Amino acid sequence: MKVPKDAAQRLIDTVNATGGLVGFVDGTHAPQGDPDWIDLGDAYLTACAEKGVSPVVTSETDWMEEQ
Repeated sequence: MKVPKDAAQRLIDTVNATGGLVGFVDGTHAPQGDPDWIDLGDAYLTACAEKGVSPVVTSETDWMEEQ
């Protein structure tokens, strides 16, 4: 029987599917899919720490070059 993923892992998988986070120069983080959603960036980082997973983070400079 397949064990369902917990909420933390589902959050990590969802944010990673959109490219991970943007790490802004002011120290905040937001998903690349919605760079205004700082709270979700914080929740993702907390979930990664809880699960012992390295977060996927792109610097603001690199992200801006891709846009």
